Amino acid sequence: MIAVMITGRLLAPAQMRSDGPSGQPFATARLRVRQDGGDCVTVFVSAADSAVVRTLLAAESGATLTLGGELTVAVWQPEDGSPPRPSLRLHADQIVVLRQPRRRIRQPREEGGVSP
Repeated sequence: MIAVMITGRLLAPAQMRSDGPSGQPFATARLRVRQDGGDCVTVFVSAADSAVVRTLLAAESGATLTLGGELTVAVWQPEDGSPPRPSLRLHADQIVVLRQPRRRIRQPREEGGVSP
């Protein structure tokens, strides 16, 4: 087991799911994490803890999150023969929302005016 704390941006709103046989609810999400060289890697996140699930579902796309939990590392080999890529899966049991995405407020245009 690898215990980690990862900070990244939420790529899309989290989704609620349920385990087939047991019916246990859980949430899934994708997190974009920047590496040292400027490249980014996608971390697939799942959470079953009710507090983590509520916070994850409330976070908006683009929010900066720090998640803690158990990380599973694997290698994914695409079928088209392109180079293998890392596959990172995090089962989160801790979460902190560091920043929600910035909202841009559009100003109404005036008639005959030039937009900035």
